[in-house]
Amino acid sequence: MTTAPRIPDTRLLLLPAMAMFLVFLVIPLTLFFLIGFNPPDRGIIRISDELTLENFIRFFTTPNFLLGLRNSVILGLLSVVICLILGYPLAYLIARTTRPRVFLVLSILVLAAMQLDMTIRLYGIMTIFGNNNGLINQALDALGLPKVPFLYNLFGVTVGTVQFALPFMIFTLIGVLRNIDPSFEQAARSLGATEWAAFRDVFLPLSMPGIVAGSVIVFAIGVSGYIVPTLLGSSRIPTLATHLYQQINDMGFWQFGAAIGFILFAVSLTAIAVVYRISARYVAGGRA
Repeated sequence: MTTAPRIPDTRLLLLPAMAMFLVFLVIPLTLFFLIGFNPPDRGIIRISDELTLENFIRFFTTPNFLLGLRNSVILGLLSVVICLILGYPLAYLIARTTRPRVFLVLSILVLAAMQLDMTIRLYGIMTIFGNNNGLINQALDALGLPKVPFLYNLFGVTVGTVQFALPFMIFTLIGVLRNIDPSFEQAARSLGATEWAAFRDVFLPLSMPGIVAGSVIVFAIGVSGYIVPTLLGSSRIPTLATHLYQQINDMGFWQFGAAIGFILFAVSLTAIAVVYRISARYVAGGRA
C-alpha cells in the first residue's frame, strides 16, 4: 500500500517576508513611537521608563503644528478626489480594452510616468508653473496679463502630489475593473436599464474594492509626502512630514518628532478605518 506524498506547508513561504516586515518595519516603528512618550531631550535617542504626554500636548496646543495637520489631511483628501476623477475613466478605458497590444501600450504610457525620479518630475512642474519664470506665466506676461502664483501654495502642492499618486490609483483600479464580468452590465441592459444606470448600479459598486484600495494608497501618499511640500510648497505650506523632518534633522528633538510621527500614523489608520467603514456595504454585498 502506497502512501500519498506529503504536501509541503506553503505557509512557510511567508516566513521570509514576515521576518523582513517584522525586523525592518514593526520593530523600528514601535521603538520610534515609544520615544514620543518620553520627555523631550535634545539630541538624545533612547527609550526611557519615564512616560509623558508632554510632546502630544505641545503639538495640539501649537497653532503652527495644527496647521500642518490640517494641511496634510486636506492634501490627502484633495489628492484622492482628483485622482479618482482623473484616474477612473482612464482605468476604465484600459481595463475594457480587448486588444492586448493597445492594453500594453496604454499601460506602458501610465507606467512611464513612474520611471523618472520624483525630484526631476517636480522640477519639470516648476518649469511649467513657476511663479516668475514658468512657461505659463511667461506667456501671460507676454500677453499683458497678470501672473498667477501657481507654486508655494496648496494648489502647487496638490498638483505635484496628484502627478505622483495618479499612476498608483490607475493601476489599482485596472486590476479590479478587468475582473468584473461584462455580462453583469449586459444583463442589466437586457432588463431595461440604461447604459448609465447599468454602470451606476452594477459596475460602480463592483469596482468599489479598487476605489477603496486606490483611495487608501493615494491618501497615504498625500498625507505623508515630504518632497512635494518641500519643493512646491516651501515653508508656506507646512505639513506633518515637514514638521517631523525639521524637529528631528534641524533641531534634534527626536521625542517630539516621534510624537508627530505617531500622530501621522494615527491619521492614516483612521482614514483607512473610515474608508472601509463607509464602503463596507458596497464590497461583496456587505453591510456596514
